[in-house]
Amino acid sequence: MTVRNKTPRTPLEAAFIKYGLEVVTVARLAGTNRMRVNRLQRGIASARRPLRERLLKVVRQLANDDTVTEADLFHPEG
Repeated sequence: MTVRNKTPRTPLEAAFIKYGLEVVTVARLAGTNRMRVNRLQRGIASARRPLRERLLKVVRQLANDDTVTEADLFHPEG
């Protein structure tokens, strides 16, 4: 079963599917490793503010969509 047949677990995973992003490319441009991005995508790990900001910039750049916000990628912390 491919990712397209499953429902996304997190908003970040939904963004990856919607914009056709690759984990390796996002990780490289965000300056983190692939395993960390995979964990964030599945909702296992949490992201602190600097990593959230870098991921947001990378997703905006790769998706060519400046309307993407942090709320579109991550659940609100609190």
